[in-house]
Amino acid sequence: MTNDSTASSVARDALDAALAEASNDPDDPHRLTDGECTLGVPLPAGLVNGLDEVVLTVRLSGDIVSFTTPLASVTDGGEFGEVATALLRRQFFAAQTEGASFALADREDVVVATYHWMPEAITTDGFSGVFSRFVSAALHLRGELAHMASQGAPLAMLDSAG
Repeated sequence: MTNDSTASSVARDALDAALAEASNDPDDPHRLTDGECTLGVPLPAGLVNGLDEVVLTVRLSGDIVSFTTPLASVTDGGEFGEVATALLRRQFFAAQTEGASFALADREDVVVATYHWMPEAITTDGFSGVFSRFVSAALHLRGELAHMASQGAPLAMLDSAG
């Protein structure tokens, strides 16, 4: 086993342990499958109009952990340029997006919230903290997109992310 594959194996094992700790069901803990894991985070009724849970994907690429959740679909790609420019400018200032970023999913016209975490070591506490902050940031970014959509941006908010 090379050093890179050893590091990947250590990162995978550490992330699996953190995912298992975050699981609601100890008999069926969350684990990576093909390098990723999808989790649902229930939301209190009425917290976010039209959304009862945030569904996010955790991916491991080497030793980088990525968090992603879909927010809205692009309804008119030809009119999306100004919106994309606005989103890119917003995320230049980390405080305006709570540290997360907007991205366009690679195979669909779906705007996602994303965060790439590059820890020295993956720990359960570290994962839990980043996970919670990402969910909060994703809800904040969803609110921004919903406001843009209400102002005529070519976006359709996704009622159930995932």
